[in-house]
Amino acid sequence: MNDNASMKIKYLLLFILLPVSLFSQNNLNADNKYRLAKIYEQNGEAEKAKQIYLDLYSAQPWNQTYLTDLNNIYISQKDYQSSIELLSKKIQSAPKDLNSYGLLGSTFYIMGETEKAYQIWDNGIAASMNSSPNVYRIMANYPIENRAYDKAIEYLKKGKSVSADPLAFSFDLASLYTAVMNYEAATEEYCKILNLQRQQIEIIKSRISTYFERQDASDIVINVVRKHFEQNRTAEFTELLSYFLLLKKKYDESLDVIIQFDQSVNGNGQQVVSFANQFLSEQAFETAEKAYQYALSKNNSNIIPSSKIGLAKASEGKLNQKYFNKLSLYYSFSEIDTTGQKAFLNVIKMYEEISKSNPNSEIANEALFRAGNIYLYKLFKPEVAVKNFEFISTKFPYSQFALDSKVKSTYCKVLWGNFEAAKKDIDNYSKYPRMTSEKSAFAKYYLAKINFWEGRFSLADSILNEITNELDNTAANDALELLLIINFNKTDSLNLMKFSKADFYFEQRNFSAAETLLKEISANENLLMLSKMAKFNLAEIQLITGNIPLGLALLKELSDEEISFLNDKCAFLKGCIYYFVVADMNEARKGLGDLLEKYPNSIYAEKSRELINMIEEQNKEKL
Repeated sequence: MNDNASMKIKYLLLFILLPVSLFSQNNLNADNKYRLAKIYEQNGEAEKAKQIYLDLYSAQPWNQTYLTDLNNIYISQKDYQSSIELLSKKIQSAPKDLNSYGLLGSTFYIMGETEKAYQIWDNGIAASMNSSPNVYRIMANYPIENRAYDKAIEYLKKGKSVSADPLAFSFDLASLYTAVMNYEAATEEYCKILNLQRQQIEIIKSRISTYFERQDASDIVINVVRKHFEQNRTAEFTELLSYFLLLKKKYDESLDVIIQFDQSVNGNGQQVVSFANQFLSEQAFETAEKAYQYALSKNNSNIIPSSKIGLAKASEGKLNQKYFNKLSLYYSFSEIDTTGQKAFLNVIKMYEEISKSNPNSEIANEALFRAGNIYLYKLFKPEVAVKNFEFISTKFPYSQFALDSKVKSTYCKVLWGNFEAAKKDIDNYSKYPRMTSEKSAFAKYYLAKINFWEGRFSLADSILNEITNELDNTAANDALELLLIINFNKTDSLNLMKFSKADFYFEQRNFSAAETLLKEISANENLLMLSKMAKFNLAEIQLITGNIPLGLALLKELSDEEISFLNDKCAFLKGCIYYFVVADMNEARKGLGDLLEKYPNSIYAEKSRELINMIEEQNKEKL
């Protein structure tokens, strides 16, 4: 190639590449200017921003971002005339530019010229009609932004009527109906979607649930869903109706719908079990029992084990509701009579049969674990309970019930006074699979208590200090209280030993022995703190054993004495008693309110707020 030819090629390449380079540089400058305009706008310097937007739009009149931002500046400055002129010119040069119609309509809507705005939006749709039905969805955004929801709904309904994919419009319509609180229309749209696309069931349940709890919405939803269920008795509409009846706490009605469908299709009870589990979690134990019994009647081997243990759990739940009120959330134990004990023994038999018929399985482990809990907490037979817990933790150390079984096994040994065996367990906790810091803290706390009960106060003090250094664990508050008792009374080891014995008797449920010692301590006013703690424990014994008036009287005595370390605890316990046992909402509300006012940082503050909220909700329901 000669020199002339080479030079020509270089000039040609320069000619080709130069415009590209200049164009890239111009774009870079435009981007920098745009970012600067945004900074001015954010800093409230609208005039400077407007001038840059004007320059940018003049250079690139096709750029929708520059057009929109310039128009937004005009609107923010209430310079509506400039907005109208800008957008009208744009429409003249680009008659099918939907964005310009939308923005121009918005300007007139902001000015209060609603009909003019509607006309412009309509014109925009008419100008773009041949494009796609999606023009209706796009244009609907402008009325939505201006809260002209009826106009937006009109566009979406028209778009849905001409679209080959009406479902996309249905979801938008349902969302809009929800926004304007037209729950009937919203639910209708969702049901129409479900009728066409049954795989949308979970999404539809979720969407309707967002407004189901709003005022008057639940009955509307159920009526609409029931209508579609009657027209389309499919599995999906059955599930939808049953689900919202369950949320409405119409448990038996919910179950009836599920069972009727199962019978109509000669089903295997699988869907019934699914809802039975939900009834169980809702503590609708009687309905859950019926559901599991129906499922078992289908003789479907795939659901028999889960149905049997579900039935046992429902029976146990019914007994808990009968023999224990919600005060047991505060106390670990409550008293039950002989009839109640026999009823719980029947549930234990159910669990034992499940364990035998499903050996070496998690269902068997759960059955044994739950039976152990009944022996421990309802029948107070730790010597029997420990066998179940030891079996699970030893034979199945990786079971989901193993860790709790290990800890409860140790606790059983504590209760019958086998302290050496309990200590040995605790020493080996660190070697146990999946041991958690929470369980370890619990173990340390009971190690401290064992030493406290044995009169080794210095050693107990040392262990408790370790626990209280980690205030985020669940044992920290109990540890702090016991530490306070030891430190305030360590100089009087004889009376502290007497108190520790009473405390162990209390733990063992030997209330008569505990009461004898506590009365002696509480009568000795020279003991100050220890006598007050003894009186508080006496009050607890009275309340647990059903002597409510005496228990409340003792709590009142303590409150009147203004014992700082017990005041919030007394107030909370009184509030619980008045709420759950006496059913005196006014006294409960007053006592808990005083606690929050005087002791806002109390460890009982959060639970007190929960109870107050429950009281206020009940008062609303009565109105």
